Amino acid sequence: IGLFLKIVTFPLTLITLGVFWFVINAVMLKLAAAFVPGFSIRGFLPAFFGAIVLSVVNLFFKLLTRGLTSEE
Repeated sequence: IGLFLKIVTFPLTLITLGVFWFVINAVMLKLAAAFVPGFSIRGFLPAFFGAIVLSVVNLFFKLLTRGLTSEE
């Protein structure tokens, strides 16, 4: 569902210079909270900030693992 949303909303993402991707990720977090027992997100704003935090953590781990790979 996430990939489909990103493809469909790509023009809006271009117009907002990528900020709309955080909205898509927040919607995906809310959707995950609806299906996973014990995982809840109260409201859209916490989901939005959670999407930002997940993006920063993901960027950190990508940079960390890129430095660990050897290109020979």
